[in-house]
Amino acid sequence: MEKIELLKKLYFNPSGYQSKQNLYKEAKLQDPTITTKFVNEWYDIFNEKTRYYKKNSFVAPHANYEYQIDLFFITDLENQKYKIGMACIDIFTKYAVVVPIRSKQIPDFLAGLMECLTKMKKKPTFIYSDEEGALTSNDVQGYLKKEKIEVIMTRNHAHFVERFIRTFKMMLRKRIDNDMKKGDAIQWSDYIFQIMLTYNNKNEHSSIEMTPNEATKPDKAIEAEINMKMKARRDRIYPDLVVGDRVKIMLKYSKGKKEHNPSYSDTKYAIEKIVEKQGLKFYTVNGRERQRNELMKV
Repeated sequence: MEKIELLKKLYFNPSGYQSKQNLYKEAKLQDPTITTKFVNEWYDIFNEKTRYYKKNSFVAPHANYEYQIDLFFITDLENQKYKIGMACIDIFTKYAVVVPIRSKQIPDFLAGLMECLTKMKKKPTFIYSDEEGALTSNDVQGYLKKEKIEVIMTRNHAHFVERFIRTFKMMLRKRIDNDMKKGDAIQWSDYIFQIMLTYNNKNEHSSIEMTPNEATKPDKAIEAEINMKMKARRDRIYPDLVVGDRVKIMLKYSKGKKEHNPSYSDTKYAIEKIVEKQGLKFYTVNGRERQRNELMKV
């Protein structure tokens, strides 16, 4: 335990996060018994790159609290009527829907969003999404304000819906590969109904240990919540920030840049305000709310 506490102390230093090599060198000076293997194993769990996309788990307090929304693209099939899909998932029940849309333009995006919410049957308190341009438009914002739905946008990733999209594409690919062998004409959107029927009603989700449709039933809510909390991660460590702390801001990703390899602004900013939403802290920096892993303390 003393070794771990020493690594934590050295890792979260005022000038930024330590590299693995520097961490080992500094730790070795203070504790000669520390080995390279020990530092490597600890670093692989707690280093900034890992924590960047493996955050502490957030468990919503109830169904229809937070929906995550994201777009995905079908680029490997020819002659498709729709090349874009909109996915929406309730992060509590894992119930999800997929709607094909013609483009990312505001009218198509808004139509897709409205159809998603209709198919979800109830409106959420929050919608969580990455920085999709149409989502910030006056038309979409006006609609969501009218429906009393608050939007939280992240410069990172909406992890629940992105994981669902990978599952959907895997299920889609299996069906398409099978039908292409028969020489059938393929429209990916024709498979949505059967895939979602299976996903929501037949497949038991690992985090809730029941199907998403079961989790929507009021008498199953407590069981679903317990199962999620039993599997939730609570061991990720984030250095505390307070109002007035100086930080650098994560820059938008350049083309081809990996999500776990961020770069930060040269300019340093002061944290203006800290608020808590959905059990998560949001920091107002340079006039905008940001999440902890978008900031580097300096």
